[in-house]
Amino acid sequence: GGTTTGGPVLSVKINGGKGSIVGAPGSINCGKVCSTSVAAGTAVTLTATPDAGFRFVNWTGACTGAAAVCTVTVNASGTAQANFTK
Repeated sequence: GGTTTGGPVLSVKINGGKGSIVGAPGSINCGKVCSTSVAAGTAVTLTATPDAGFRFVNWTGACTGAAAVCTVTVNASGTAQANFTK
């Protein structure tokens, strides 16, 4: 689901626990809106925040690494997954 503007779509998923992901620029506020369409070449900064009792492990997919903040340049549609654990 979601609306597109003709540009690539960046989607985010939460795996293995509870938390939230906010993306800027764009309308990602995962927990609610987990994808956004942006112009090709747009750099989107995703911030993963674990809920109480959980911790952020790493990113997989369009984002990689163990830092909670990830910047991905969106040249094609893709999915970034935030992995959380208790």
